[in-house]
This record gives sequence, structure tokens and C-alpha cells, in this order.
Amino acid sequence: AGIIKHPHLGRTSDNRLILVYEKSIGYSEATPENPVNYVKYIRYSPDNGVTWTAPTQLVFNNSAPTTALMALGTTCEVLKLKTGRLIVAMYSAGGLCFCIYSDNDGASWSYSESWISIANWGHEPSIALDSDNNLVMAIRPRGSKYAAAFSKSVDDGENWELMHTDRLTSSINQSFLLYDDS
Repeated sequence: AGIIKHPHLGRTSDNRLILVYEKSIGYSEATPENPVNYVKYIRYSPDNGVTWTAPTQLVFNNSAPTTALMALGTTCEVLKLKTGRLIVAMYSAGGLCFCIYSDNDGASWSYSESWISIANWGHEPSIALDSDNNLVMAIRPRGSKYAAAFSKSVDDGENWELMHTDRLTSSINQSFLLYDDS
């Protein structure tokens, strides 16, 4: 009774594997009468994936930016910043893109204080670090406009600002953003 999806894998400050994912609870095809609810879970492995802790639902320190359906993004990685902060991309059915972050190895999470909301974008964000160690988010279009949107956070995911919406052609499919420092 549910679909496990959007896994994000990374490392905690004490080098355990961390897995953040969601399970859809409800109907496979959402309708106003029968909405899908995505419950976010976390698990840890102290032995490189041989064994895992039981799933635990994510705990949040602040209110979500929306009451609309929210899902994890497409980065597929729990980004770990130099400060130890963990970052996971999120978006809502209404078209908001943001992230959640944890400063205590996933024990609790916070939603971004500001987020990206712009017409015709807002789905399946991917987040990576740029050459200045700022966060950059690629956002796929959700309609007929075939260009990706990009936003940036210079404060480790707390706030996001739109950079541009017209410089990179994109299909209306998921993307993955990666910075290769070599």
C-alpha cells in the first residue's frame, strides 16, 4: 500500500550512510477526492549499507512553505556541506522549489525560509554546489516552456533567489545537476 520513491543517499558527519526517501500513502493517481500523501523517512547504516536502522519519519523544526503535496527532488544525493549541514531538494505540486536541511545529521530538519515560485516551473529540482560552494538548483519546466530555471542559495539553503529561466533548453523531464571540481 504505497510506493517507495525519490531515494537520497549521503554521509553523516560521523561517516554513517544516511538515506532519505518517501513513501506514497494513499492512491497511486491523485484526485481532489483521493490525494496522495508522501511521508518522508530516514534510515542510517553504520556499516556501508550491510545493515540499516528502522525507518523513522523526518522531524521538522519549522512549518512547511505550503500545504500542497510535497515531494523530494531529483538530486538523489544528500549533499553534505563543509559545515556538516545536510541538504535535500524538495518541491510542491503547486510549483514551489526549496530544500530541507539538517545541522544535526538528520535528527531534525528545517524547510528553506524563502523558496522559488515562478509560473510554469517548479518541479523536480536538483541541487549541486558551484565553484564558490554556493548551492545551485536546476528546476524543470512543468508546461510548454522548454527551458530550465536556475536558482541559487548563498546561505546554505536557507534562502533561494532565481538566477534565470531562459538560458538552457530543457525537456519536461527530471534533471540531475552536478559540479565536477576537477
